[in-house]
Amino acid sequence: MLHRCGKLNNSPYGDVTDNFPVVWLHLMQDIASTSFETFQLLAKRLESLRPTQYAGEDIVAMVRDFYAIAEPLNLAGHYLPNYTSYLVTAALSA
Repeated sequence: MLHRCGKLNNSPYGDVTDNFPVVWLHLMQDIASTSFETFQLLAKRLESLRPTQYAGEDIVAMVRDFYAIAEPLNLAGHYLPNYTSYLVTAALSA
């Protein structure tokens, strides 16, 4: 990542002269998946969550999993409002 940023010295962390947004974008590009297929798989996992998949139809566990799956979608700008509708519909079906 740091090889794409501005001037570096020999310190382990580098003396980056680029401003923070540039360094941050390079870092996110290096560590975050940007594959459309990855986001589609996450969306399908969201859509398939059902209370019956959890012991005792545990809604709290289902919502926790929902948020864990939805967070990367939201950070990448791929979260759609109808995903919340899937969660509410699934929770009400319990």
